[in-house]
Amino acid sequence: MDKLNIAVFGDSFADREMNPKYMYPDREDESWMNVLEDAGHKVTTFGRGGTSTWFSYENFISHHKFYDAVIFCYSHHERIHILPEGLQSYSSVKSCEDLKDMERVKTLPEQKQEELYDIIKGMHLTKNLLFNIFVLGKIFEEINFICQRNNIKLVNLLPFENKKTTNRFNFKASHGDVLYNLIPIVMKEMDSGSATDNRFCHLSLENNQVLGNIILDSLNDRPRKFVDLASEGNFIYSPEITERYKKLL
Repeated sequence: MDKLNIAVFGDSFADREMNPKYMYPDREDESWMNVLEDAGHKVTTFGRGGTSTWFSYENFISHHKFYDAVIFCYSHHERIHILPEGLQSYSSVKSCEDLKDMERVKTLPEQKQEELYDIIKGMHLTKNLLFNIFVLGKIFEEINFICQRNNIKLVNLLPFENKKTTNRFNFKASHGDVLYNLIPIVMKEMDSGSATDNRFCHLSLENNQVLGNIILDSLNDRPRKFVDLASEGNFIYSPEITERYKKLL
């Protein structure tokens, strides 16, 4: 395979940043993107934790034409699609009570805090499941269409979807592999909750390497695959590995 210039879009599953309090001395980036870099590819990620698929789509529209390949990670459909600049990483917040427990909210300017609280209070008034699913499905089709039209390699990563929910997507429109059902692996390995997760991309070093190699294979020129990661991914489950991360909490 030729060396690729790869762009990654998504939420925390595509974000290489880690809360500094979990970065013990000599701890390095453990994200799955390292596997792609170790194979000689250049990787740039636009991923940001807690964001919506629309946030990632806007970044994709702005940057995709500069890359040979795209890894697009789709967020949960219930997230707030659009938030003002500086607040996009709060798309996954579901209540004002959740905001009160978030230390990073307190570092926002007072005006931004008030704005965020108002948005969270009002989001339930406009919430619509059918609309949210429609938006996610249409973004999936657009990403695949644009990459196909521009001859850009594509891997679709849908962590929150399982066999029952994949019928929301037109997989016939897929230009590249579709990898789905990652959440059971995250939870089985260590159910710490996303707010306190000290694993890069919500996976241990070992399982980031497994995922990275699956994605690396997806970049090969071959017929597309639809992979249920929870049942076909050969991920590793070890009490010793889990304990390593629990010690950091």
